[in-house]
Amino acid sequence: MNATRTSLTADYRPGAVDFDELLDQKGELRPAYRFLIETLEALPSGAFEQRKQVLGEILHEQGVSYNVYDQKLVSPRPWSLDLLPLVFSSKEWQALERGLIQRAELFSHIFKDLYGKQELLHKKILPPAIILGHDAYLRPMAGWPENDSFPLVFHSADLVRQKRGQFMVYYDRTNAPSGSGYALENRLAISRLFPSLYRDSQVHRIASYFRALRSSLVRHSPAALEPTIVFLTPGAGNETYFEHSFLSTYLGYELVQGQDLVVNNATCYLKTFDGLRKVDVILRRVDDSYCDPLELRGDSLLGVPGLLQAIREKNVFVANPPGSGVLENPGLYPFLGDACRYFFGEELHLPNIPTVWLGSPAVAQEILEELNNYVILPIAAGPDGGTLFPARMTESEQDDLRLRIRRQPAYYVAQPAFGLTTCPVLKNGRLAAGKYVLRTFSVNTRESFAVMPGGLARVSTDLSNPEISNQAGAFSKDVWVLLSEPEPEQPVETVSRGTIQKTDRVPSRTAENLFWLGRYLERSENNARLIRKAQQLTFESNQKESSLWLCLVTDVMETYPAFETVTDHSLDSMQTEILRLTADEHCLGSLAFNISALLTASRNCLDRLSEDSIRIVNSLERKFIQNQSEGILQEYLDEVILSFTALAGNFSESMSQNAGWTLLHTGRRAERATLLIRLARAVVRQLKQPSEGLLEALLEVHNIKNTYKRRYRGAITLHTLIDLVIFDERNPRSLAYQLLELQKLATGLPQAISDRLTTRQYLTRLLARYQLLITTENYRQGFPDFESVLPWMEEVHAELRNMGDALAGEFFTHVALQTRLDSFQEDGET
Repeated sequence: MNATRTSLTADYRPGAVDFDELLDQKGELRPAYRFLIETLEALPSGAFEQRKQVLGEILHEQGVSYNVYDQKLVSPRPWSLDLLPLVFSSKEWQALERGLIQRAELFSHIFKDLYGKQELLHKKILPPAIILGHDAYLRPMAGWPENDSFPLVFHSADLVRQKRGQFMVYYDRTNAPSGSGYALENRLAISRLFPSLYRDSQVHRIASYFRALRSSLVRHSPAALEPTIVFLTPGAGNETYFEHSFLSTYLGYELVQGQDLVVNNATCYLKTFDGLRKVDVILRRVDDSYCDPLELRGDSLLGVPGLLQAIREKNVFVANPPGSGVLENPGLYPFLGDACRYFFGEELHLPNIPTVWLGSPAVAQEILEELNNYVILPIAAGPDGGTLFPARMTESEQDDLRLRIRRQPAYYVAQPAFGLTTCPVLKNGRLAAGKYVLRTFSVNTRESFAVMPGGLARVSTDLSNPEISNQAGAFSKDVWVLLSEPEPEQPVETVSRGTIQKTDRVPSRTAENLFWLGRYLERSENNARLIRKAQQLTFESNQKESSLWLCLVTDVMETYPAFETVTDHSLDSMQTEILRLTADEHCLGSLAFNISALLTASRNCLDRLSEDSIRIVNSLERKFIQNQSEGILQEYLDEVILSFTALAGNFSESMSQNAGWTLLHTGRRAERATLLIRLARAVVRQLKQPSEGLLEALLEVHNIKNTYKRRYRGAITLHTLIDLVIFDERNPRSLAYQLLELQKLATGLPQAISDRLTTRQYLTRLLARYQLLITTENYRQGFPDFESVLPWMEEVHAELRNMGDALAGEFFTHVALQTRLDSFQEDGET
């Protein structure tokens, strides 16, 4: 294929830009893109739209998302990925890689110096104001590290191109840089979508980066063998939580939050279901100033009190170390060349965008006089936010910015407004130009740093807006680095059986979420079945039975005060109530409320779920969102019930039967037993003499109508219904079955030592109550109605509540509540 334009590129117009990745200055295809464009040209008509739809399904099925903050609310946005990768030749990437390695080494040396000897400050290579006045300079970390040549484990850089194609750094990321997980997910999706193209293009694999990351973390561990490594996340509300969950699973690390960790005697421990476990390495995605509320931000709920002391005593290693946030500092850029010459005796191979510090009054005045020609950056995150674009401000906004700069000139730097770097994106089956920023990833190795052969490109087709961010709606691209020669196959790592260490301990917070995931799953399914039957009764225009049933539903779901007592309800009012019970997320006890809680619990333990379970959860979330906007009730209820049963099946058959499995199913069985008792209570209260139609409805709700007909072959009576729903030990929906299963599950719980009754003891008491009842004369004669058996069921209900309290106290926390000293007044009173 020649370098001239093709039908696919005929309408491609990048416009007046500094550099375009697809076309050179003559308007001809660059060599790196020729095979890609040639292959895409050969695809049949409509192929792009078809592949785009498949790509959307792949990303949705994997649950790839990015949380967007809108007025303090967090809403997940589906991850957006362009079909067309960003392509670089091997030669071009090698030159870039050389500069990235030098830059990562330089930042590691700067970090070590700033918290060590501070020669850069003493020799006036760096002005003290940009370091000591920076919010992210953590004085408690001074004097650390002592001997590590490269204390930074990873470094990321956001890059743009200049007119001659030279890469320049727009921003350095060292605190808790995100994106490597999304880069991996992008690669998996695009290679799955274009398997032949990916294979024939001979693209560098990026798995080597993650192998190097694992090795680096192990090497930094204080433990000699088999260190315990955890992945510290701020939680499900964080904008990149999907990446945290995905990467922790891919790397094989436990996903934890600050509340999962505790420091005792300067040693960090993970609170697990069966006790405390020493932690050796923390891979953090929590900003460093939030890491330790004892020594840093006292209002932080994300960190671990005492963590800095554990770091200083070398009992735990944190990557990147707290304090590295000071390196995310545009104030460093004017002085990096001098620092590079000081440490390495050479020039920067990869410079940043020309930057001037405004700490000099003469420089500040010069910039202020030509403010529209510059981009202004504060040296630290603060009320000014990120990059400021004076050319897009009103006159009053510019005046306000000038005033802030004059008050604190050392707090700002200025960069010339740089031009656009564009790349091709597929839009409506054609190529269009989009501006992009490339994020690269480097990881510490024993000798130096290794660069991921690829990265994460963020792209926007709005060429008039200088901002490119996921929060602003940018989408992503896979980044391909072409091989100059075939890449050798990586040998499969072999480990002798005797050296394999199996670790499957469940953090206390994860255990609690699994327990409640089981409960909310049962509660949601029960609600959906009750509401579906209510909907069917109203369709049949059976006003009396519909009203009675809705009163029963109100009792079971506890959605008072609507339909608390039987009155003359109209069909319209009943239909309104059914919609409220289904879709009102703010109605405590509604189906929407419980599905939302189920989804929240599942997001907090995604790393414990199988791939198919995650797909079902993602599908359920999509149905849940669509119902909120469309409200196709009967179809929606049928679909979510199928999702619930599929999820329950996956939990039973696709989870390792460890402590997490035990807790999830304990939650399910306890909730199903509780709902049966609520139902019996509601029948006694609302259905004094239930018709055969309502008795049949009770069988349908428990999904045992056909079982009943096959076994009893006659009219439905309360006596036989109670026998099947309460006492049949072979019926998985009966109360007796739940009690027997709970007793079996109790053997999977650790034996707690307590001066109170333990979870195991409460479960034993539950079974004893059942076994005692079935020896009585009442049981042998049969219970004529729910009212006669309800007192025993209420006793069971009380034991279930006590069991839940005991379970929480024994296994969901392992430390006493901590109180900050500054919460006490001088006289000693709180």
